[in-house]
Amino acid sequence: MYLLVQGIQTEFANLFPGGVIPKKLGESPTLPAMTYQLISSPNEDVTMNGPSGLVLNERWQFTIWAKTYDEVVQLSDVFRVRVNGIKGYWGSVAVVTRKDDERDDRDEKTGLERRDIDVFVTYNR
Repeated sequence: MYLLVQGIQTEFANLFPGGVIPKKLGESPTLPAMTYQLISSPNEDVTMNGPSGLVLNERWQFTIWAKTYDEVVQLSDVFRVRVNGIKGYWGSVAVVTRKDDERDDRDEKTGLERRDIDVFVTYNR
């Protein structure tokens, strides 16, 4: 999983000056930024002989944070195009991706706009 996380950070770092970071924004974050977290990792590749131990199918949530809704929408559009239907590499990890769903929200405490994008990522261990 470490190589996959490195690949995510490498692939999307140029879009987000505030960083591509796990789970939560820090206090007074530089924006725009993206957080990510693993939602589920239920499926291993299974052959007629049982689990192959090679391929994982995980669901990841990427959250795009910005000061305005328009900026969240613009960055989401770029992110969606780059992440949906990948058959290639994130860093040194071969991946296949499929976007699942999206949700908008506004953090009432900070006033920041956000969009959560769920993506299925299939990759080799």
